[in-house]
Amino acid sequence: AVQVDLSSLRQWREARSSYSYPTLLSHYNLHQLDATVQGLPSGSFQTSEREAAGRLLHLWEWRRQRPETAFNDLTTVLWAIAAAGGAPRAAGAR
Repeated sequence: AVQVDLSSLRQWREARSSYSYPTLLSHYNLHQLDATVQGLPSGSFQTSEREAAGRLLHLWEWRRQRPETAFNDLTTVLWAIAAAGGAPRAAGAR
């Protein structure tokens, strides 16, 4: 069973470098709700799924969100890119 606390709804936008394409600045509309889910394991666990080449195994663990990993605005993104030794590039630049 899942119990969702609708009063906990939080919405915000973030701009950050894409996880899949690190030099691509992406905008995310995020929604967060608190929920209580019964029956979840308290420690690490795994799931698997079938694929054409066999089975894909997923390993899961619970983590607390670290504030330093959440970008909240474009200034933070550009600062993080510069701090990592990179530089934002214009579209088409090589």
